[in-house]
Amino acid sequence: MTFTRQTFTAPSFTSPPFTTEIRTAPVAAVLDEINDPGRIRPRDPLLAHWSLRHHPFPVDPGLDLAFSTGTDRDPARRLIARIHGDPRPTLVLGEAGLGKTYLARWVAAVLRRRDTVIRLSARTLDADGLLATVCRALDLDPHRRGGMGTRVIRARLLAMGLGGRRVILMVDDAEALTERGTLDLFHLDSLETKRGRLLRMVLLGRPEIRIPVTQCPPLRARLGSAITLKPLTREEGATYFNQRLEQALPQATGDQGPPSPFTPAAKRLLLRESLGVPGILDTLAARCLDLALADGSPQVETGHARMALRVLGLARSPALALLFPWRGSALRDPLAGSLAPCPAPLSS
Repeated sequence: MTFTRQTFTAPSFTSPPFTTEIRTAPVAAVLDEINDPGRIRPRDPLLAHWSLRHHPFPVDPGLDLAFSTGTDRDPARRLIARIHGDPRPTLVLGEAGLGKTYLARWVAAVLRRRDTVIRLSARTLDADGLLATVCRALDLDPHRRGGMGTRVIRARLLAMGLGGRRVILMVDDAEALTERGTLDLFHLDSLETKRGRLLRMVLLGRPEIRIPVTQCPPLRARLGSAITLKPLTREEGATYFNQRLEQALPQATGDQGPPSPFTPAAKRLLLRESLGVPGILDTLAARCLDLALADGSPQVETGHARMALRVLGLARSPALALLFPWRGSALRDPLAGSLAPCPAPLSS
């Protein structure tokens, strides 16, 4: 790498000017060195401590870490079947941490093989609104005269349908929809021909989604039944936890596989305190790994799990633990009232 020499002079009112020399390198040369595939990069200390191939509980998990119960009541299978079989808009309801956004990513990746999937969040819509965002996704100019007209959008959807690609609109955080957004959804869902609707629609959000939907009675009348995500059972939670660890641990070379980073007692504590919510379980497990690494421990102990619960504000009081050994954690402040049962139960 070639360095350039630059000299800077700093003025002073009490002493003669002095010079200082700084050695700088061209930006292109620095980027070439960083992106060099042969450059040895330091390994993540957490991965090196337990010989992991990747983080088992990342903040933004990839689709390769998807978990399925393998039954007909699996949310992904139910949602795909609903999209293919029911032309009415589908509601997917679930509290925070139950995996609504991840479910949308997973289903969209499956459907994109044959269909055109438009994914957007109601919280991140720009000033142009939902209808303009959909038009841009369809390669239409919303600022052009008539670009957001019903005839133009219908013609575009009809052409894509004749080409063999159905259009599916997935709206995440739908509880944040405004009155204008619900009207846009109604206008899009009203685009149909004699053979049926030209657009399939999926609305994902918390149970409060029914509040903005009720502001548009015509849209409410066109909705199909809802799919409600529920917390994992004890068996499903244990399978989910073990699957994440098996994918991250190295392959076994002999009869006995690599040791688990979690002791059985710590694992049982995490499964109990997470209440079957995958988001809470991932956050707790990741914090436990950080605490055990800082402690230099070969495994995550129950002490690390209790410390993670206190750090994240999820610890239960002793009296509450005795009265409600399994479901009492739902009464703690961060999740108070957020795990109330919803209609149309569905195991996930």
